Amino acid sequence: MAELVDFRAEGHDWPRHHDYESEREHTLGVWIHVQRYKRRRGELDPVKAKALDEAVPGWQAGRTRGRPPRPRL
Repeated sequence: MAELVDFRAEGHDWPRHHDYESEREHTLGVWIHVQRYKRRRGELDPVKAKALDEAVPGWQAGRTRGRPPRPRL
């Protein structure tokens, strides 16, 4: 969990488990994907879910779907 907090604090978006840019992103992406999967199935320990909520708010939703907005010129 601390590694995910650090990853986000560095300014990265949510890590991906597909189409990742680094092994670190892939590892974190797989881990967070499994946590979300367990939460949806009711298998995630409530204590762990609360810790994730406090450490990395928004972890349940993850990335916004679609392309990121283009910067205005």
